[in-house]
Amino acid sequence: MRRVLAARASGVVRDLQLVVDGVLPDHGIRFVEHRKGGGILIRPVDASGELAPIPLFIAGQTAATAVVRFSLSVESRTGRLVTETSQFRLAADTDRDPLVRLEYDRAVTRAPVAHWHVHAERGAFTDLLATSAATGRGRREPSRISSVHYLVGGPQFRPSLEDFLLFLVEECGFDARPGWRTAVAEGRARWQSMQARLLAHDHPIDVAAGLRELGWQVEAPLPTSGGRALLS
Repeated sequence: MRRVLAARASGVVRDLQLVVDGVLPDHGIRFVEHRKGGGILIRPVDASGELAPIPLFIAGQTAATAVVRFSLSVESRTGRLVTETSQFRLAADTDRDPLVRLEYDRAVTRAPVAHWHVHAERGAFTDLLATSAATGRGRREPSRISSVHYLVGGPQFRPSLEDFLLFLVEECGFDARPGWRTAVAEGRARWQSMQARLLAHDHPIDVAAGLRELGWQVEAPLPTSGGRALLS
């Protein structure tokens, strides 16, 4: 199981590096994997091998940093590689607090598993949170809008790293490499292919029905015993 996890995690690291190198210029960051417990952490490091955020530039000058982190594991039942958590964060050089965070936590139960946090202030929103807190219904801290989880599509339809990179370039105006749109499109295609396979694992009957509507011939698998297919 460990060898399977390491091999598959290496593929994830390769794809992450490919898309970040294709979009962001002069960042000097590489992604590495680190085994922890029964899973693997993927983190960015600098040229010296130290954990470091990804530098972001505007007109060639460092203006902000991004943090990209993943934790992975292998499901014992299916043997498939799954993302346990992911974190994409943007922080300005002038402030230690992040500006936005896009997070995913597969195990969370008291918040949407995939969500944005926005670190900003808006008086009317703060008043609304304070009102709900006073009734006992609100679960977020009224003085911190950043405590609110903005849900974004659940486990299989959440934004990808490519979407976050698109946000950095298109919405925030950070420098990008020539041809960066191609890198985003290719990375997104890999992500969508992987998510389609995971969706088929979780909803095989619905996926099979959809394929039959397209004219495919789809047959149910062999009966199983003890969770393993019976082979003749």
